[in-house]
Amino acid sequence: MPESRARAIMVETGLAEEEYSDLSEWELWEAICKLPGSFRQQFYAPEICFTGFGRGKEKAMLQEIARMNGYIVRSDVTNGLTFLCCGPEPGPAKIEKAEFRGVEMISLESFLGAVGIPMP
Repeated sequence: MPESRARAIMVETGLAEEEYSDLSEWELWEAICKLPGSFRQQFYAPEICFTGFGRGKEKAMLQEIARMNGYIVRSDVTNGLTFLCCGPEPGPAKIEKAEFRGVEMISLESFLGAVGIPMP
């Protein structure tokens, strides 16, 4: 991330430089998600892929929630992918690709919590 963008994120989130540098990609995105939408989209647009949710309404709904919250939704594990959100039956090929590429894997609970939706 460019230094000017990192500094702006630190100012907007109130994070000290040391705190900022210790954050994982996911922790950084959680902090950015707490900012108003205009700030959030200006700073960062992570890429996310969902696996293990089937092809039904649940996956489509999650993809739409992601888009509404500033994520770029991908259907496969790509080079620029930031997060792989894993459901109850994640695809082994996607898991393997994500591990190989160093993509951060997150749970549904983590994703929903980051966008402000509590788990039922």
